[in-house]
Amino acid sequence: MSNQNSNIENSEGSSFSRTNSFVESNVAEISEPGKYQVLGKVLSSKKDSIIISDGSEEIEVSIPTSFEEEIKEETFLRIFGIIEIDTENKKIIKAIFIQKLIDFDSETYHKVRELEQSLRKNIQ
Repeated sequence: MSNQNSNIENSEGSSFSRTNSFVESNVAEISEPGKYQVLGKVLSSKKDSIIISDGSEEIEVSIPTSFEEEIKEETFLRIFGIIEIDTENKKIIKAIFIQKLIDFDSETYHKVRELEQSLRKNIQ
């Protein structure tokens, strides 16, 4: 999955190009660095990082120093950030924004994601 460019036209009719924001993806599908959004359950938490699992793979999340809320294990989060991949193919996401998901139904979410992915494959 790659981040794609799109052209935006403003009210005066001029257009400019911008990189799409964050690509929603399963961790296991990410093969190149970039801006991503991943959703997962907190497995462990430290002061400056957490480990989450989205069901496909675990990933370390580097927490910004400005983030002051406590993150508890078993909490579902949506992470918006920059994924870096080291020479050993270990993925780390540097969080820009963290959204806590309250009353999140992970089973339904994963069913809908699978359906979306199968529809995209059928369209291509």
